[in-house]
Amino acid sequence: MSEWLIGGHRISDAPPRPIGLMGAILAAYTAHNALSVRPMAHAEAAEAAAVAERAEQHRLRIQEREAYAQARLAGQQALQGPGRAEVAAVLAAIRTRRGR
Repeated sequence: MSEWLIGGHRISDAPPRPIGLMGAILAAYTAHNALSVRPMAHAEAAEAAAVAERAEQHRLRIQEREAYAQARLAGQQALQGPGRAEVAAVLAAIRTRRGR
């Protein structure tokens, strides 16, 4: 019944021929027995696609956050690494030589 309404039809509160209305609704359903042809099938497929798209976007956001956290950690470790200590020692030696 809800598919009949979603399909653009309406149901009057007091139809002049209720049997005719029921016949039209039943004829529409018997003409479209396949699930892919139901009036609601397109809306259900669109909703399923939207849900899948939101799930994929969520997964990508989580992946990006993890990549950002790993890159940030690598950057912080580079600030404390042995190469930076060597550069600091060389700079200190240069300052010492310049000060003499």
